[in-house]
Amino acid sequence: AWLALALFCAPATVAAGAFPVWDDGYVWLVIAEHGLEALGRAQPDRPFMAALWQWLAPSEPLFWALAGLAQALLWPALGILTARLWTRLFPALAAWAPVVACAAVAPYLNRIMLVTVNVARPRC
Repeated sequence: AWLALALFCAPATVAAGAFPVWDDGYVWLVIAEHGLEALGRAQPDRPFMAALWQWLAPSEPLFWALAGLAQALLWPALGILTARLWTRLFPALAAWAPVVACAAVAPYLNRIMLVTVNVARPRC
């Protein structure tokens, strides 16, 4: 059953690196136009995110490699933590924990899938 979570998250992690989406696209544009040092200044309303990006950005290849690693680890972690919470709150329904884990990451997957469909579909 936990294989389903891996099957949800693995292709989405690979697909997320195929083209920038939302925040990734914004970061990509800031780096392309102003360089890595502009990441902190580009996020005045999100100081923690700016500090994290500055910390991850000693070089552009390392930045994107660490961003991909974070993508690969954090979404499954969200699913696992959600499943653990489900098991703690509903011990009689613990068998459903893998389904709940997949449901926790489903909104992320739907967002990526919808963007992929919108980009790939022919324009009328």
